Amino acid sequence: MDAATFVAALIGPLYVVVGIGILLDPDHYRRITEDFFRSPALIYLGGAMALAAGLAILYFHHSWSDGWRVIITVLGWLAVLKGAHLLILPGHVSQLWSPLISRPTWLRPASIAIIAFGLFLSFAAYGGV
Repeated sequence: MDAATFVAALIGPLYVVVGIGILLDPDHYRRITEDFFRSPALIYLGGAMALAAGLAILYFHHSWSDGWRVIITVLGWLAVLKGAHLLILPGHVSQLWSPLISRPTWLRPASIAIIAFGLFLSFAAYGGV
C-alpha cells in the first residue's frame, strides 16, 4: 500500500463519520467550533497537530502527477497552511471564521460535501482505484 492510499484509508472514513455527525447534530458541531475558537490552548494544539499531520503527509507523499493521489498532496499542503496559520496568527482565526459560525445554515451542505469527499477517498483506498 502506498502512502497516498494509506492516508486516504485513514481519513476517508473519518470524513464520512464526521460528516454524518454534523448532518445529524449540527448544533453540537457548531458548539464544538465555538469552544475551539475560545480556547487558546486548543487553537495551539490544533495548529501543532495540523502542521505535524500535513508535514507527515508531504514527507511520505508529495506528488503532483499521480491521478487521484494528487488530492492527498493538496490535503497535506492545506494541513500545513492551516497549522501554520493557527500557530502564527491564532487571534486572526476566530475573526476569519466567526461570521461563518454565526450562520449555521452552511452546516448541512458542508456535511454532505464532507461525506461525499470521505466516500471518494474511502472508495479510492479500499476499492482500489
